[in-house]
Amino acid sequence: MIQSVAKSLALTYLIVSFTVINAQNVSSRFSHYGELHYRLDQRVITDESRPYLEFTYDEDSPNGPSYWPGDCNFGYRQSPIVYDQVAAVSALDRDPLVMKGAYNVLPTEVHVINNGHGATYSFVFRDNAIPQITGGPLNKEVYNFASFHFHYPCEHLPQKHKNNCKLELHFVHYNAKYGSVEEATNKLDGLAVVGLMYEENNNIASIKFPYLKMLQHVYQPNTDYTERKNVFTYADALGFTEFPLFVSYNGGLTTPECTETVIWIVVDNLFPVSCSKLEQFYRIHDSHGERLKRNNRPIQPLNDRITHMYNDVKWVWN
Repeated sequence: MIQSVAKSLALTYLIVSFTVINAQNVSSRFSHYGELHYRLDQRVITDESRPYLEFTYDEDSPNGPSYWPGDCNFGYRQSPIVYDQVAAVSALDRDPLVMKGAYNVLPTEVHVINNGHGATYSFVFRDNAIPQITGGPLNKEVYNFASFHFHYPCEHLPQKHKNNCKLELHFVHYNAKYGSVEEATNKLDGLAVVGLMYEENNNIASIKFPYLKMLQHVYQPNTDYTERKNVFTYADALGFTEFPLFVSYNGGLTTPECTETVIWIVVDNLFPVSCSKLEQFYRIHDSHGERLKRNNRPIQPLNDRITHMYNDVKWVWN
């Protein structure tokens, strides 16, 4: 009983985001798991949920990164990291990473929420459609897409570009065998996150951001918005259909409790984004109603982990 209570208390520190849900099967359970914060029946931040969001990125704050709970300051496989492509171990002979399922299927709804630490998007699909990822560093395990969110400036830093990275998107997936993000978050092979990085560049055509218009509805904290007309696919959100090289390593969530259950897939490329579009990302307000200056966790030690380099991605469209 005591162990059960302790585990329950520990989980309440985790931030929760949206999970992909079936339009015909909407759960009313409230989730408490990493970088996922969403109440499916209300889609708002409530007095019940607000205590789970009490952390900041300010090192001078008693709720800053040095004081984050859980694995954040005691774990050995923390994220993000600086990686060096030259030092990465080649995995070019392994099976390709496979993107399959509903990647090009339009959802019935797209949700976005500002929980005071950034904005997170999730989709609602008909008929149990869901984007999935497998192969590559995931081997034969299949991971379901859950949500995506962004950090700025970048969290992961490629050694060759570490001073230029301004924005990083995280596409969160959970291991399908566990059935939900809630069940997967504390399993060693529970989560897989695809990271995309962007640099400010006004000279090259910017990657399209079909979700950017929705952002204006959630600049203020504890707000959410649902789009049912101008929806977009997962592939649209990615903005491209071919991965350059990508780096993979075992790490953790970059928000409390920094659970070390993530297989990271970081695309080794800086995509262009214009200054005007970056400015729209930067208009998000934090839980105190002030402009969120940054929401990136500091770099963590690599320790004895190995980063692997891949260059093969296969798309299997529904």
